[in-house]
Amino acid sequence: MINPNDVSWVLMIYLLVGTVSVALFGKLGDMYGKKRMFLIALGFYTLGVILNGFAPSFQWLLVTRAIQGFGMAIFPLAFSLVREELPPSMVPQVQGMISAMFAVGMVIALPLGAWVTQNWGWRWTYHSAVPFVLVMFFLAWKVLKESRYVNPGKLDWAGAILLAFTVVPALVAVTGAPTVGWASRQSLILFGTAAIGLVLLILQERRAENPLIPIEIISKRNPAIVNVGIMFAAFGISMMSQANTYIFQMPEPYGFGKTILQSGLLMTPQALVMLIVAPLAGKLMPKVGAKPIALAGSLIASGGLAFMSKYATTLSLPQYVTMISIVGE
Repeated sequence: MINPNDVSWVLMIYLLVGTVSVALFGKLGDMYGKKRMFLIALGFYTLGVILNGFAPSFQWLLVTRAIQGFGMAIFPLAFSLVREELPPSMVPQVQGMISAMFAVGMVIALPLGAWVTQNWGWRWTYHSAVPFVLVMFFLAWKVLKESRYVNPGKLDWAGAILLAFTVVPALVAVTGAPTVGWASRQSLILFGTAAIGLVLLILQERRAENPLIPIEIISKRNPAIVNVGIMFAAFGISMMSQANTYIFQMPEPYGFGKTILQSGLLMTPQALVMLIVAPLAGKLMPKVGAKPIALAGSLIASGGLAFMSKYATTLSLPQYVTMISIVGE
């Protein structure tokens, strides 16, 4: 019997593998060319999407989702290619457009995927995506130019292993803590293992000749704050997305008792807000700077989450949809 905590692993295994692959493929892109690594990462993503729909069991679905997780590296590689091909003044706006395309995908996928799942089952949500990822792979292969800047060197395999040793226990602990308890023996061991892995990773990267993660760069004030902010933002969005799915579909009075299709439609306004805000922020960034935009977004999101943590159970359905849309900014 698969419980809600098990289902959360469909997303979590994707994030686990993706977290490591982003750092790994980013470094390989610097060494062997960003287009080449983009296509390899996209190939993993395509293979994972194809195999997901044919997974014979839940365990095999997690394996194929892990394969798909390697494809998460396409996002930083795409941003890197943009920085190489365009003048600096255009980079924020184009990166904002790329982020907006992510929202476009959500706007289309949330209602359409929910409709497909409700009428033909979850396997067809993956089957129906296969033609699109194949077209995307073909276009990337034909259209993208190889990066002009290559920095050959040895891959820091020790750093990659220690990164996995840090990330995997941490995410497993966060996933299981709501069920077994944050102060349980299992959670404490996993968090302790992640902490040890982090210390070893820092020590390894400081002495590595060609580090996977340049500690000296990312530990500076601005990169450090940005990385921590992105980490918490991604954590909050992922947690909220899972919670919204349960809340919309759980029967009253615990939730709103909606169908899969209705839940997808109700989450669409949040994606629409992201679609509008992302390119707008990219356009404003060269004029006002990144700091005011980041502060505004952080204050809106944190304020909205704080409000929902206290009053979520008393909100009507329109009020709830409005609040998650505000947080989505």
